[in-house]
Amino acid sequence: MPIVLKKRERNCPGVIIFAHNEILRGIVKKSLKVRQILSRENKSKKWIFGIHVQGDPSNIKSWPLEDWHDFLMWPNKEDPFLKKINKNKITNLTCINFLDINKKNSYLKLKKVFDLVSVTRFSSGKNVHLTLNIFEELSLKNKNYKFCLIAPKLKFSKKNFFLNKENLYLIKISFLIYRLKKNKNIKFLISDSKADFPLSQKKIYETIAKSKFLILNSYREGVPRVIAEALYLNTKIIISDKLKHGLSSHLNRNNSFIFHEKNNQFNLYLNEIHKTLSLKEKKDFKIKGDFFEGTNKIKIYNFINKIFKSKKINTKKINSSWLLHNLKYRLASHFKVQNHQIFNSEKLFLQWFYHVNYDKNYTDEKYNILFKKDHMNIYLELKYFIFRLKKFIFNKFRK
Repeated sequence: MPIVLKKRERNCPGVIIFAHNEILRGIVKKSLKVRQILSRENKSKKWIFGIHVQGDPSNIKSWPLEDWHDFLMWPNKEDPFLKKINKNKITNLTCINFLDINKKNSYLKLKKVFDLVSVTRFSSGKNVHLTLNIFEELSLKNKNYKFCLIAPKLKFSKKNFFLNKENLYLIKISFLIYRLKKNKNIKFLISDSKADFPLSQKKIYETIAKSKFLILNSYREGVPRVIAEALYLNTKIIISDKLKHGLSSHLNRNNSFIFHEKNNQFNLYLNEIHKTLSLKEKKDFKIKGDFFEGTNKIKIYNFINKIFKSKKINTKKINSSWLLHNLKYRLASHFKVQNHQIFNSEKLFLQWFYHVNYDKNYTDEKYNILFKKDHMNIYLELKYFIFRLKKFIFNKFRK
């Protein structure tokens, strides 16, 4: 992100949605000039601005509301960080509510082949080592268990290769995978592609649907789309009680199991998972909430129209100016091979914003290449550092 949900028209504003990281840590936070432009464009009713909260917001005490923040997207309106926000400016729709799983019933007819599946990427934040250790130890408890791990290719940083902690973690994972490939209980679906989503959507959905449970071992996720996908495909969830996420309202005893890590006593929670896998499987369960994009496209359109009306803006029916396609990826700022966010370059943001305003055939995908140019600006970073330092000193003395 930012993504364009609706293009600007002559007598009707456009709609741009930012990732919350851009507001809190990206170019919007660092650049006063950018914020002034956004405020001016908002006051002149050229653009409506929303924020998609997709990461764990538990460390945000209160959302830093500005005059141009027209709405926020987050599943739970009652979360503490939203206490100062008018509830009418919050929609519980996020990227997880726009799943385009066609022929859902054909997936539901697939036989359950795997006991556990993990759809992840190789990083320390995803705790892949824990997932693989669970797979290995459970295979010793029951030789009939079948596991599958789906992930893109391991990506090492070229900078300070052997001094990079993440690289050292990935090296350990590489050796662990090499050893576990001899284990017939574990199947690895790892693509050689450099893309963030290298496997076909159909292949991922088929594998999830063929699994009794999906396991997610990261600790901070926000709105993990893979949980919504699994529930939609009638696959139950196994997560740690350490995971902070925004989808708790969708989970219940019938569709999920939360294991307790108990001060890292691995054998204790391994036995909990083993016991869960051994329980007799229920054929179906009901999910709370609707993840289907066909229904929710209308809901997001109606929600934006209420924002328009509150600003005394004439609304129009859905037309070609509305870009409601592929929202499960676009809202989450993923564009297959490149994240669609601006963190460092003021110049790049202004360049992008120019195209947004004047290209009548604008699409996010068309200008995705721009975001590869988001390089650090030392002058801007220095200004931002001084600003934060002044703020810190002011707050220190005010106390």
